[in-house]
Amino acid sequence: MFMKIILFVFCYPILPIMYFIIKNELEPHKNIILGVTLPSDELRNPKVKEIISRAKKSMRRIAIVLALLPFTSLLTKYDSIVYAIFITWITVLCFIFFLPFMKGNLQLHKLKKEQNWHLDEEGTTIVDLKVTLEEPNPLSKYWFLPAIVLTCIPIIIDLCTITSKDSNLLSLATTTLVGLVTFLCPFLFHIAYKTKQEIVSQDSLRNQTLTRIRRYNFGKCFIGLSYTNAIYTILFWLYINHYIDSIILFLIITLLYTFFLLWWVLRAEFKVRLAQQQFSIQSEDSFTADEDSYWIYGLLYYNPNDKHLIVPKRVGLGTDMNYAKPAGKVFGVIIALIILAMPISAIGLIQSEFSPLLLTIDEESITAKHFHTTYGIDFDDIKTVETWDELPNISKDNGTGFSTLCKGTYSIAGNGSCTVCFNPTNHLFIVITKENDKKYVFSGSTDKKTEEVYNILITKIP
Repeated sequence: MFMKIILFVFCYPILPIMYFIIKNELEPHKNIILGVTLPSDELRNPKVKEIISRAKKSMRRIAIVLALLPFTSLLTKYDSIVYAIFITWITVLCFIFFLPFMKGNLQLHKLKKEQNWHLDEEGTTIVDLKVTLEEPNPLSKYWFLPAIVLTCIPIIIDLCTITSKDSNLLSLATTTLVGLVTFLCPFLFHIAYKTKQEIVSQDSLRNQTLTRIRRYNFGKCFIGLSYTNAIYTILFWLYINHYIDSIILFLIITLLYTFFLLWWVLRAEFKVRLAQQQFSIQSEDSFTADEDSYWIYGLLYYNPNDKHLIVPKRVGLGTDMNYAKPAGKVFGVIIALIILAMPISAIGLIQSEFSPLLLTIDEESITAKHFHTTYGIDFDDIKTVETWDELPNISKDNGTGFSTLCKGTYSIAGNGSCTVCFNPTNHLFIVITKENDKKYVFSGSTDKKTEEVYNILITKIP
């Protein structure tokens, strides 16, 4: 049940966020609706509004169905099935709301062609040379330095105290992975400054000001993200090293972290959009270049003639790649593979959870085996053996943790770090201490099987 709560808390908010982001794109932004550039006097055309209305209705129906699907996880007790439901649901969320958008995009393109609503600048990439010669970014990269130093502190501590223990290596690896976001922010900050210009007017001053607003706000966004992630990296390190013992407190910290990440991005995006809207309204010579031919379904930018790798998104928040560039193609393939790999990862978890837990004993050793993992201990290496009829408090350091399986390295109250392979719903466990004082906790698939192995084991120990 705890895993279900975690998945609902962290995954379910993705649905309304995705819905409202895509729904917001069904409203005019400059002269663009559904990724199609229209003359300003046709934005309220009844036929255009009808296409938008159909797209909105399709999105609402999809949202209702998707809102109900995660509750099917309440019908199963298996963690791997719950994970499979949510990970498949998230994978579908990544693209399904774009289907009504793409359909509306095609319909609007067809209407635009039928009505001959083509603009003079169609298919032209417009560059304002005065904006191109813009002065260096007013925000200094040195703002990132304190955040990077904060992020490095727990990583350096782990490097200085590293041992061969799995828990030390896990702490170093996961903390470095979390801290990677901080290290990426200065690079993204530089990329944000190199994004394509904002062209809303024939007045270079307006274009220059709007471009400055975008660069400045997204610069602040990445600085804020770096400090937010630096603080979270330290708190994550404290949790994984058991300085923070409460899982509830850590979940609250993670929720706040997620909230502030979204807040920084949304704050920057909507400040820029507000500026776009105000400049377009105030400018008598405002225009939007018709680059529809470079936008596949209004979603993916593909322009071999544009030297920019990073461009502002037409749909959604932030920036996107120019997929005509080799780096854009590589990035697109990587993202597609990651999305496809998400539901496939559930297959391995299902196989793991449903594989039998085997505890066997022969003439020389005791062996605990599950799926592709085998723990074997020779009788000559055993120092002591005992049984527990109740598990102390445990927490996973590294390995697998299902409601019916604990496997890997766990911290067990009063016993330190132990290698385990048992079913936590059982009531009998074999505890083995080796000559090197390393502890192992095993169980069979049932208490009866565990008792049988234990009775044989105590006769084999020298």
